[in-house]
Amino acid sequence: MSTRQKLKLANLRPSQRGITIEFKVMKTEAVRKVRSRNDGSSHQVADVLVGDETGVMFLTLWDDAITQVVDGNVFRLVGGQTSLFQGRLQLSLGRNGKLQSSTTTIPEVKTERNLSSQSHSSSKDSKGRTTQTDRTRPPVRRTRGFKWTRIERNSD
Repeated sequence: MSTRQKLKLANLRPSQRGITIEFKVMKTEAVRKVRSRNDGSSHQVADVLVGDETGVMFLTLWDDAITQVVDGNVFRLVGGQTSLFQGRLQLSLGRNGKLQSSTTTIPEVKTERNLSSQSHSSSKDSKGRTTQTDRTRPPVRRTRGFKWTRIERNSD
């Protein structure tokens, strides 16, 4: 038996990969048709509200994966990932993720805590560095070990 703590939705952060998590499907939103920018092919996409004891979040599903989920059932996402879309945290299968039916029961979902509705203006990578622009400091340009900063000059 593993001594590792199970991952919950409230523990997810932007840009995580290889996530294994269990959740209950709360509601499947309307399926939208989109066209690929790469090859012009047509695809279907749907946002699915999923939840556990810690909160709810949107899971984005594409094409055949949409038909796998059933509202009210519990699923396990193996190899999933998180991302920011328009500043909102979302969960997705990614390229290698798999959606599996689960026998785990999640009796109560904390629906009043929507983790996708919280805005994430910046995130930290694995080394603790800010990955998005911090507007309070001047822009920094790094080139081969040198650090350049923009200095404002007075034109007197």
